[in-house]
Amino acid sequence: MPRASKQRLETQVWEQIHKTLVEVISSHKVSDLKKFLFEFLTNEEKVMLAKRLTLYIMLLSGYSDTEIKEVLKMSYETVRTARSLMTTKSKQFKDSLTEWVK
Repeated sequence: MPRASKQRLETQVWEQIHKTLVEVISSHKVSDLKKFLFEFLTNEEKVMLAKRLTLYIMLLSGYSDTEIKEVLKMSYETVRTARSLMTTKSKQFKDSLTEWVK
C-alpha cells in the first residue's frame, strides 16, 4: 500500500494542501466526482480507502475483530487500532456512516 512521506510539512503548507483537497473534492457533482476519483487515485489508494471505509462501517455495525480481519484481509493490529481510533471520531462522522449504511 502507498504511504505518505514521513517528512513533516510546514503547518501553513499542510493547511493549504488540506484546504485545496477538500475544496476540489467538495466542488464536484456526484457523477463528476466518481470520474475524478477514479482517475485521481491509484489502484492501491482505491483499495486502501475502500477497505478503511468498510472497516469503520463494520466496526459501527458491530462486527467482531475476527470477522473484520477475515473479510478485509487485515491484521488484528490494524483492526484494533481502528477500533481504538473510533473513540476519537466525532458523532457526526459516526452518524454519517451509520446513516449511509441504512
